[in-house]
Parts: sequence; structure tokens; C-alpha cells
Amino acid sequence: MQVIHERRFNAWKQGLSSEAIAELEEVAPFAVERSVNYMLSLLPDVEVLRIRNLHIAINSQKERGRKYALAMERLLASDNGHDLDRGMTHFERAVGLAGGGVNVTVDNRRQTAILTGKDQPTSFEEIMDQVRKRLLAERREQTQIAPQENS
Repeated sequence: MQVIHERRFNAWKQGLSSEAIAELEEVAPFAVERSVNYMLSLLPDVEVLRIRNLHIAINSQKERGRKYALAMERLLASDNGHDLDRGMTHFERAVGLAGGGVNVTVDNRRQTAILTGKDQPTSFEEIMDQVRKRLLAERREQTQIAPQENS
């Protein structure tokens, strides 16, 4: 019986509603609420408060995401040019296309172009250096994890 309570409680902690869990398990929502309350009664008060706040935060984030997606869909599907422009602006901000911008300085005498932007590499060599650093860091992590697994 404890396994059932734990499974329902873990699903509830991940943001599912009692009704959604009940529908998945084909039981009454009241049974899920009882399981959740039983598991909460076993925890200290501080942990109960933390878990309830986490549940509320997850559900709030999901609801905001739903509302944002609907609003973006309406703006991007609009025939009104102003709404479409606002939608594209928000979309660019959301995906990071409308960052701080990039400044380009062209030197015609040396035939070079210098890109300057916030935390952006300015040349191909810098990009390759960053890739090499990441590869080395990943290899170090893997070699540190491998001996721990063997022991």
C-alpha cells in the first residue's frame, strides 16, 4: 500500500493535479488527495511547506507557459501588422535573437572585420578555443567519474 501512496505523492510533487493522477490510475480524486495528505503527514513541517510551495510553483510555471504560448500564437496569426510586429519582437526576445546586438567594425586597409558583442567570440580561432576547452573539461569529468565507478 505504501508504494501506491509514494507513487501518487511523487506524481503530485512533479506538478500533476490530483484529478490528473486519479484519471491515470482510474481512481477517485479523493483517494489521491488522501495519499498525498498521508505522505505529507509523515514529513516535518518545514519539508511539507517546501513541497507544497514547489507544487504551486510548478503549476504556476506551467500555466504561465500555456498563457504565453496562446498569446504568442494569437499575435503571430494576426492580420493586424502592429500585432504581428509585437509578436515577432517577443518571439525574437524569447529565442535570443534580439540580444544586445553585434557591432561590426570594418578596416578596409587590412581587409578585416571585427565583430564585437556581449560574450560573443570575435573570430573563428576564439570559437575553436572555446570548443577545445569544453572538450577537455568533458574528458576530465569522464576520467574522474570512471575511477569512482571502478572502486
